[in-house]
Amino acid sequence: MKALGLILLLFLVTACGSDQKSEWISLDNDFENMAYWSDGQGLVRDTAASGRFSTYTDVSHPYTQTLGVTIKDLKRNNIKAILVSCKVMSIHNDPKAKLVVSLEKEGKNLLWQGVEIQQSMKETGTWADLRLRVDVRESLSDDVLLKVYGVNDGQRRVYWDDFTINFE
Repeated sequence: MKALGLILLLFLVTACGSDQKSEWISLDNDFENMAYWSDGQGLVRDTAASGRFSTYTDVSHPYTQTLGVTIKDLKRNNIKAILVSCKVMSIHNDPKAKLVVSLEKEGKNLLWQGVEIQQSMKETGTWADLRLRVDVRESLSDDVLLKVYGVNDGQRRVYWDDFTINFE
């Protein structure tokens, strides 16, 4: 029993050490928490893949909530790839929307890549998994801004939830 207590104490001291720096390797958002995301406009209640909230796009809201975080805030050096996944759902057959990753510096686009949601949506009214991989070929300075969002090119409503952003 003493050995178990000693192991637990050692684990707690190691895990709670003040000298440790945490490095983010992923960011998740089910829109219950809005850190690093744009304000609460464009959120809807009770139409969610998980939790109670999701974001949406339609003719009056062409963009979802947007993640906006600098490379410095990510505390992650030498990013080789950005992997984004989310859940999307529409009650319409042919929504025109994209999941987007962009990298910006001083208001100018360094990289913009999107994937059409239609390739993942097999039927209406059900949540589908959508994925986008962006390979980063150049080193990113601390002041580069990473943005992740959905954009609706059409008029039909699309719901978006459970964004996950991973870094290699």
